[in-house]
Amino acid sequence: MAVQRATTITNKPFILDGPGQMRRVTVTQDGGRTDDLAFGTVCSRNPSTDKWVPLTNIAATNGTQNPKGIIMQTIATADLVAGDVEDVAMLLSDALIDEEQVVLENSLTLASVITVPTNVATDVRDALRANCNITFADTVDTTEIV
Repeated sequence: MAVQRATTITNKPFILDGPGQMRRVTVTQDGGRTDDLAFGTVCSRNPSTDKWVPLTNIAATNGTQNPKGIIMQTIATADLVAGDVEDVAMLLSDALIDEEQVVLENSLTLASVITVPTNVATDVRDALRANCNITFADTVDTTEIV
C-alpha cells in the first residue's frame, strides 16, 4: 500500500523587496531543543560571544533581547543539540519581508514589547526596522483558491 506525504508548496517569496544583506553566522548550541529552528525565525546576537540565538527573551539584559536578523534556512534539532551550528545564512538588513512567513518563538509576536532598557519601550517590529532596516508587508497568496 502506498503512503502519501502532504507538503505545503507556495510561490510566495519571503523577501518581497530590497537587496537583503546576508552573512554566514554561528548559531549557539541548544542542548534542550526539541524541534527544528525554522526558516524565517527572528534571531538575536549575543554580543559577548558573537553567536546567534532565536529571539525568545525580550527581557534579557545581555543583548539577546534585541532582534538583529532572520534565519534563512532550517536547522535540524539534532544539529542544535549536538553543538554550535556554523555557516548559517542570516538576513541582517535591507529587506521587505512577507509578514505571514516570519517565525517567532516563545509565544512572541511582532507586537511584543522589548522591555530592556525600560526607557525605550519598542516592539519587535520597530526594533527590526530600527536595527536592521527590515520591514514587513502583509501579502495575499495567489495560489490559494478563494
